[in-house]
Amino acid sequence: MTAEVEPDAPTQPLLLIPDEPLEVKARLRVAVGEDPVEGREAAVSEVGALLWDEWEEALVAVRMDEERFASIVAGATNEVWLWVMGDRPFEQLVASLAGRTIRRTST
Repeated sequence: MTAEVEPDAPTQPLLLIPDEPLEVKARLRVAVGEDPVEGREAAVSEVGALLWDEWEEALVAVRMDEERFASIVAGATNEVWLWVMGDRPFEQLVASLAGRTIRRTST
């Protein structure tokens, strides 16, 4: 006789790419133009909050909290900057952040 045991949490979260937030991007681009340092910080914060809202359930299921996720996004500041400035597609930014996040859930 054998028994199957369900794991407490999935081994990897399913992190879907949301629609590009064009209004947020436009607002962040203005912020960067007004003050590049503060604009960059705002961009990282906004992108982190947007993706946390989308992925929270999946990330909490693998025991990742918002602070840890925010540090992952902060580690990709240059990628966020490139998206805001129009040099990186949103899908590429989010796929990169999803990959970084998934790698950190398996450690």
